[in-house]
Amino acid sequence: MIDIEWPFYTHMDFCGQKKAERLFQIIIFLFGIIGFIIGYMMQQFSVTIYSVLLGTFVSVLLTLPPWPIYRNNPIEWQKTIDSRIYSDISAQSLITKNFESL
Repeated sequence: MIDIEWPFYTHMDFCGQKKAERLFQIIIFLFGIIGFIIGYMMQQFSVTIYSVLLGTFVSVLLTLPPWPIYRNNPIEWQKTIDSRIYSDISAQSLITKNFESL
C-alpha cells in the first residue's frame, strides 16, 4: 500500500465530527424551512428544492473539509509496544499456565 504524505491536515477529531454533523443538520433544516416558506408564498415547489440544494452545498463547504475548528481535541494515542517483548511475555505466561494445570 502506498503511504501518501499530504501537505494539509486530513483528519478530524471525534468532537469535531460531532460539531460538523450538528452544523450540517442545522444548515439543511434551516434552508429547508426557509425554502418551504418562500416556495409556498411563491407557489413554486422548485424554489424549495433549490433552497435545499443550496443548503447542502453550503453545508458541504462548511463541514466536509477538516477546518481547524474541528481539530481542537486531538486524540492521545498509546505508545507502541515492542512486539518481541510482548510475544516473549505471552509465551512465558502460556508455559507457566500449562505447568500449573499439571
